[in-house]
Amino acid sequence: AASVFLGMELVTLSLVALFVLPMDRPALEAGYKFLILGAAAAAMLLFGFALAHAATGSLELSAWSARGVLVSLGAALLLAGLAFKFALVPFHMWTPDAFSGAPAAAAALAGVASKIGVLLVLLRLDAAGPPEPVWSLGLMLTGAGSILLGNLLSLRQESLVRMLGYSSIAHSGYLAVALGSGAALAPEAALFYLAAYAPALLAALCVAARLGPDPQRDDLRGLVWRNPLAGLSLALALLSMAGLPLAAGFLGKFYVFSALIAAGHWPALAVAIAGSALGLYYYLRFLTISFRQAPEAEPLALSPGDALLLALCALLTAWIGVYPQPLVALARAALP
Repeated sequence: AASVFLGMELVTLSLVALFVLPMDRPALEAGYKFLILGAAAAAMLLFGFALAHAATGSLELSAWSARGVLVSLGAALLLAGLAFKFALVPFHMWTPDAFSGAPAAAAALAGVASKIGVLLVLLRLDAAGPPEPVWSLGLMLTGAGSILLGNLLSLRQESLVRMLGYSSIAHSGYLAVALGSGAALAPEAALFYLAAYAPALLAALCVAARLGPDPQRDDLRGLVWRNPLAGLSLALALLSMAGLPLAAGFLGKFYVFSALIAAGHWPALAVAIAGSALGLYYYLRFLTISFRQAPEAEPLALSPGDALLLALCALLTAWIGVYPQPLVALARAALP
C-alpha cells in the first residue's frame, strides 16, 4: 500500500511540474487545479489505506480480501482517490484544462502514462479480491457516468485539444466498466483497450501541437492537403478512437463489450454502445473537415521527430486493427 501511494504521488507531482513548464496563465491554471485536486485525492487514498489497516492490521494488498465495514469504506475512499488519477466522473474536471493548458508532451503523459500506472494498480487490487459490491459497483457507476458525460461534453467542443480531453474521460470510463464487470476477460480487455488507445491519442496531440496553441476545428480545414502525413495520421487516430473497423480502437471496444456481455451487465453495455454512437458523431466532425480543400491554405511543416512519431503511431494503430494477435498474446502474458 505504501509503495502504491508513493508511486501515485510521484506521478502527480511530476505532472504538475510539467504542466506549469510554459509559465503562462493557461499552464499555471492547469497546474494549480491539478495540484489542489491531487492533494484532495491523496488525502482520500491515505484515509482509505488507514481504514483498511485499522480493520486488517496490515498494509499488504493481500489483506484486501478481508470483509467488514471499515474495509468497505476504505475501498470506497481508495477508489475515489484513484478515480481522480484516472479522470473518472466526478473527479474529472482537471482533464480538459490540463490538455488545453499544458504542453502537448505533458498532456500525452497525463492521458497515457498516468492511465497505465493507475490501470496496473487497479488490476493489482482487483486480483487481491476487493470487497464486494463496493468495488465493482463503484467502478461501474463511475465508468458509466464517465462514458456519458465525457461523450456529451465532447459534442459541444470546437477546440481539438479540449475535445481530446473530454473524450479521454469517456475512454477511462470504458476501462472502468470493463474492470467493474468482474468478467474473466476484463483485465485482458482493459490492457488491450489502453494499448490500442495510446498511439491514437499521441498522434492526435502531436498534430494539435503543430497546428498552434489551442487549435479549433476550423484550423483543421484542408489538413490532408497541407500535410498528408499529419492529416492522414490524425484521420486514422480519430477513426480508431471512434471505434471504427480496421483501426485498433474497434477491437478495443469489441473487447470491452465482450467482457460486459460475458458478465451480463446489460445496462452498462447499453451505456457503452450509446457513448460509442455519440463519439462517432463528434470524431467525424473533426475528421471530415480535414479533407475539405482550403483555399490559399499554407502547408504545415513537421520536424523529422514529429514525422517519425506520427508514422509510428499510424503504423501501430493500423497494425493492431488488422493483426491484433501479438498484442492479445502480450496482454495475456502480462497478467498473473
